[in-house]
Formats: sequence, C-alpha cells, structure tokens
Amino acid sequence: MMRKLLILLIFLFLSSCAPKQAYVSISFDDGWSSIYENAFPILNKYDLPATVFVVTSYIGSEKNFMDWNELLILSRHGKWEIGSHSHTHPDLTTLKKEEIKYELNQSKEILISKGFYPTGFASPYGQFNEAVIDIVRKYYLYHRNAGRPPWYNSIDNIDAFNIHSVTIYYDTSYEEIKFKIDKAIAEKKWLILNFHDIVEGKPKHYQSNVEVLENTAKYLKDSKVKVITISDFLKKHGLLE
Repeated sequence: MMRKLLILLIFLFLSSCAPKQAYVSISFDDGWSSIYENAFPILNKYDLPATVFVVTSYIGSEKNFMDWNELLILSRHGKWEIGSHSHTHPDLTTLKKEEIKYELNQSKEILISKGFYPTGFASPYGQFNEAVIDIVRKYYLYHRNAGRPPWYNSIDNIDAFNIHSVTIYYDTSYEEIKFKIDKAIAEKKWLILNFHDIVEGKPKHYQSNVEVLENTAKYLKDSKVKVITISDFLKKHGLLE
C-alpha cells in the first residue's frame, strides 16, 4: 500500500514539473468498413494511431461494416485501440437498468471472446446520464462522450468517465478541424476528433470525405502535435493502469 502511494506521489510530482503540451486523439464510431478500407491506410501513411468504438452486433453483419478479421488486423497493427460502442446501438438513457447492463456486458464479452480487451466505452448517440455512467463504471475504465460542449479536455482536470470529443459531420470542413487543432495546441488542451464513416464522394450526415481525413492527418503530422490513443493518454496521465 505504501509503495503504491509513493509511486503515485512521485508521478504527481513529476507531472507537475513537466511542461504542459497539447494532445490530439482520433476516434471512429460504429465499425464501418470504410474505417478499414479508407481511414486505416491514411492514418498508416502518416504513422498516426486511433481508437475505434464498435457496435458488436454490426461487426461482420453486412458489407457496410468491418468483419472480425479486419478489426483484428487494426488491433494487431499496434497503433489502434478497440473500444465498445454497445451491442445494438440504442439510446441508453431510454433503457431500464438491466437492459443497459446487457448492452455493456454483451459487447464486452463478445470483444473478449474475439481476442480484444476493451477498456473504453462510447455511448451511442452521445446520450448518457448519471444512471448510465454508474453502470459503465462497472464494465469499463473510461467513457468518451460526443456531440456536447466543452469540446476540449483540460489536461489538469480529466474525468475519465466524461471525456469530451468533437463529432465530425458531413459538413465539417478541414478548415474547421484545423482551427480546433490550432486552438488545442495554443491552449495546451486534449482534443478528440470523432469520425464515423469515411467515404469517397459527397458525404451524408455522420460521414466524412476521405480528403478531409487526409488533410487532417497531414496537418497533425506536420504540426508535430502529440497524437495518441485515448487509453494511452489516460495511462500517460495516471488515469488508467
């Protein structure tokens, strides 16, 4: 017990002495096949990591979503983290307690059975409340939200079960994303860019064009900002073992 306390105190001391820096994380929701076909090659080109939160009932269900082998390739690449986005993608705030438990546990058990060890959860539609978070805590080590401000995470005040992110929609331009990255760098904040389906041609609602992701990835690489998976950020700051 004393040894753990000493390690924590040393970590806190070193953290307080270390200069602050900005961080950016890239995440993808649902498990679309375009993540493997389009996003993976782009991020690999710029040597950037990412986190993908999958809906387990979607994986391998149809051609629009990745299969388990493709997800395994992402995981084994070494720079991709696999998290849960529930089993069937319901609005968890509309469910009873036992139904919420089923969504979280079923997803986790399936991922584990396929060789993944998810530590993070992202609520479908970005919808959650205190009751949902209480259950999330029992199954996962962190929770990423979506679609609600503030868009940035303060390095000194991270709530691992209310991690903020910016959802990228069909009409979100590269210039808007660049502005948010620049702001994170200037203010030394942690920014999470949350994508869904990465398509060629004109995107719809939760989709993004490949060119937007390509330009974003290139800018992140050129800016030399620290790009990190969500779990690696939390580990680096002593919020995840």
